[in-house]
Amino acid sequence: MTRARLITASVRGEVLAVARAARRAATGPGRERDLLIQSLKAALAALLAWGVADGLGLPMPVIAPWVAVVLSQSTVYRSLTHGWQQLFAITLGTVLATLVGEAVPSQLLAMAIVLPVLLVLGNWPRLGSQGVYGATAALFTLSYGEPSAYAAGARVLEALLGAAVAVAVNLFVLPPMYLRSAQSAVEGVVREVREVLETVADGLAEEAWTHREARHWDERARRVPGLITDVRSTLAWDRESRWFNPRRRARRGRPEGPRQHTVWVLERVSDHLGDLTRTLTEAADEERISGRPDSEATTLYATFLHRVADACAAHGRLVSGDDPEADRGELREAVEEARRVHDALRDLAEREGARGAETMVLFGALVLDARRILEALLLDPPENSGSVPGATGGGRASGPGRRADA
Repeated sequence: MTRARLITASVRGEVLAVARAARRAATGPGRERDLLIQSLKAALAALLAWGVADGLGLPMPVIAPWVAVVLSQSTVYRSLTHGWQQLFAITLGTVLATLVGEAVPSQLLAMAIVLPVLLVLGNWPRLGSQGVYGATAALFTLSYGEPSAYAAGARVLEALLGAAVAVAVNLFVLPPMYLRSAQSAVEGVVREVREVLETVADGLAEEAWTHREARHWDERARRVPGLITDVRSTLAWDRESRWFNPRRRARRGRPEGPRQHTVWVLERVSDHLGDLTRTLTEAADEERISGRPDSEATTLYATFLHRVADACAAHGRLVSGDDPEADRGELREAVEEARRVHDALRDLAEREGARGAETMVLFGALVLDARRILEALLLDPPENSGSVPGATGGGRASGPGRRADA
């Protein structure tokens, strides 16, 4: 394919992607519509800030809409926190540039003195990502007109006006909420973990699984932790979008605890699932001296993985269903079934070990992976994440109460 055709195909692909995004934004709720609404709100904030600044006769009204656009953040909380950080940075840059500009006759020399200082101060953690606006404000101060106390006060007032408009628009015009995104993210990772477990189980039940198939299972299993990281980020956005948000009571939704616990359990299941698929990849390697487990063992193991998939699906229903009590009952039943099959696997391993079978090395590793997966299903919820009971009886494990704040 020639370079021209490659460029044409690339442009055509981008146009089609934009068209699909526009269609999704127009036809139903989702990420595309959220982005569209937030963009329109930023434009509205800029227009309002410009109109007010121009109406007040401020000398540089462009500062107000510029700040308004930057502070039209994706959550109300972020608009507020970034607002005071940016105002402090702009005030610092404006005041310092004014003092140096009045004392030094050369504009270039004044910039050479001010900019390094402000760029270093911009790394102060208290300013977050807004520290760079101190240097930007200094450039405006030294580049447009003569530095003076009046001009400095006007620029700070313009920045304050832009910040106030941005926060007001984000607070009162469709304040962003991400309940839907968080819910769909959790449901998506539950679905992926369940599908990986069922794919491996179906392959083991067929007996003729190959090294290539096992490698495919392993590759897919190792993508799950990345998905869980994305889910944790989405949950953090969901939580942050409720802070200072007047819509949080109208769209309360389900408690956050069950979602956090489901992600907590799936994270540990996926960790051990990766160990399991690596063991199966080794078992399918034809160059190994020890053979793979026999059909009785793999069939029973496939049944165990199906029961684990059922338990993961029950976790998903717990965070998305309409009957939490019934969902808890299904979860307990699914985990109990997984425990029962695991016990049968352990008994089979003991019998095979007594016979001294060559496959015990690999089968023993598989049984160990199964025990760890079962323990992950039985984890107590981390502190403050809500209670989701697992199966009754012993064998419960507990982990540190790390919160999903990523």
